[in-house]
Amino acid sequence: MNPAERAALLDHAGWPPGLWRAAVPARDDLDALWPDEALAMTRARAPRRADFVAGRIAARAALVRMGLPAGAIRQGADRAPVWPEGVVGSITHAGGLAVAAVGRSTDWAGVGLDLERDTPLDAETGAAILRTDEGQTDPLATFGAKEAAFKAQFPATGAMIGFDAARVCGDRVHLDGEGTDALPPPWRDRALPLHQWRASGWILSLCAVPAAGGS
Repeated sequence: MNPAERAALLDHAGWPPGLWRAAVPARDDLDALWPDEALAMTRARAPRRADFVAGRIAARAALVRMGLPAGAIRQGADRAPVWPEGVVGSITHAGGLAVAAVGRSTDWAGVGLDLERDTPLDAETGAAILRTDEGQTDPLATFGAKEAAFKAQFPATGAMIGFDAARVCGDRVHLDGEGTDALPPPWRDRALPLHQWRASGWILSLCAVPAAGGS
């Protein structure tokens, strides 16, 4: 994806204010990592390293655009990024491209991103993603929406919920299905705002959940 195509994916008017983002092509260059970050990649294969490096570069670029200094973004025990205090964010990568988005925790309770190549899913995979009460006809877009919702809620809840836990309806992802009884009250039965954009053969999905009294 060239710079113009990356801009087409990220610079939509519907992007929520109060979030900063960046996109970076994959690059297998461990020298681009901070020492604390490189520890997570000592045994990783080249494709995983390239995605990880690009994701960290994109995340640091987003933090700088937010007005914060660049620094190491370690990988936690659950493999999720460890953001600076007061920051929530998400990193996604697919097809040689990484995208990151960050915001202030005073504004956002959670942020989740998912990036997918815009290619049809097979019928079996689609059936595993769609709930019978969704009425969705686009399994790939639904997959991206649910992945973004999972990533938005996970840092706050630690819950490993599946596709049946979430129901996509228009511009909301409802956490009202299997396994959501275990979610803490602020997240149980919650409708997460959904933004999706299709451009240049990609689908980018964003769940940005406002904090109480935030954006």
